[in-house]
Amino acid sequence: MKKVTFGILFICILFIGYNAYGLTFKNSILLGLDGKGNVDVSSDPDLYETHISYSLIYEGYVKLFDFVSVGGGLEYQFPHKIRMDNKCDPTYTFIPVYFTAMFHWLEESDYIPYVTGQIGFNVLFDGDDDFSGNYDLDGEEYIAVGVGFYFTPKGIRFYRIGDRSYRFEIRYASYSGSYADIDVNVTYEEWSLLVGVFF
Repeated sequence: MKKVTFGILFICILFIGYNAYGLTFKNSILLGLDGKGNVDVSSDPDLYETHISYSLIYEGYVKLFDFVSVGGGLEYQFPHKIRMDNKCDPTYTFIPVYFTAMFHWLEESDYIPYVTGQIGFNVLFDGDDDFSGNYDLDGEEYIAVGVGFYFTPKGIRFYRIGDRSYRFEIRYASYSGSYADIDVNVTYEEWSLLVGVFF
């Protein structure tokens, strides 16, 4: 609960801070199609494949320079299932909060490419009984990188008032967690296709 509260406060502080300094704040909402990832449990020599799933992401950015924007984000990961031969399919989810930076160029182009990087921690790491057993789960670090582009219809640029830009991205992310009270770590890695909007 403390981590969830901290995550909410983190987003609020970013929003208030950006507006206090008179910087232009831009929101972004993304829907992710999460491909078949891999779950690595330190106590198990096997690497487990996951089913395709989805995620919903909020990110907020402020433009520091012509080619650099920074901000924060929060991801809600819909429950992911592990492929098991016994048809058990344990279910788990991560919810990370993170700092993000975006490097974009070709600002005068109709399609503006960018790369992003994120670092943060998972405020929530949860699973069903088949996944967690009798143990509590603790979230740990989150790291991601992505490449994509955005475009604004009718040539309206990203940071003008009242514009709306559409965004497409491929992102690699690594989520970490652990079983409380025992020395067992969990790492989940995935590739995602993200589609969203700046507003």
